[in-house]
Amino acid sequence: MELRQAIEQRRSIRKFQKQEVPRELIEEILQLSLWSPSWGNTAPWEILVASGEALARYQEANHAALFAGQKPNPDLPMPEAFPAANQERYRHLGKSVLIAQGIAREDEKGRLNFYGEMFKLFEVPALVLFLLDKELELPYPLMDLGIFIQSLCLAAADQGLGSCIMAVSVNYPDLAREILGAPQDKLLVMGVGLGWPEEEAAINRFERQRPGLDEVCTWVE
Repeated sequence: MELRQAIEQRRSIRKFQKQEVPRELIEEILQLSLWSPSWGNTAPWEILVASGEALARYQEANHAALFAGQKPNPDLPMPEAFPAANQERYRHLGKSVLIAQGIAREDEKGRLNFYGEMFKLFEVPALVLFLLDKELELPYPLMDLGIFIQSLCLAAADQGLGSCIMAVSVNYPDLAREILGAPQDKLLVMGVGLGWPEEEAAINRFERQRPGLDEVCTWVE
């Protein structure tokens, strides 16, 4: 796949085939992503890959925590408010995801079912969790992780894999420590699901939007 094609066609996949991703393929993608740049070549990323029975237990526990009314307690606080332009983009995405599935705004049961699927991490067959040492001084390592995650998603696309960057996968870090063995002295920052996309699923095909260059770029000459 050409780089331009990978950048333009990569999208967040929210429905996956029930097919495992070979460990060797994940290792190849991660090995390539290790060439990502980082501040001063500090390479702060630490990686935990979950699949199989361990991941299934984690998905079930994450789902159960939501429906037990357990309040998310991520190691890094989630954004709660955005400037108007960002809020509008966020709102539009949420609306598009629901419309693609035929879920009306007033359909509380349909929305709840979707949230359940989301907290089950869309039953993705492989989950790559990114951690940082608690002694690192933020936010620079977070930018480095973002670069690595972009490399990972593009490398996955090159192999025909779908990916989804999922903050919901780190909402209950204690579960990751209990079930997946994430170390206590690490921050659980973000998770990326990897799997073979269900190509015809409407949730994977709705029209995406991106801001125009004139909205985000100022030229000074």
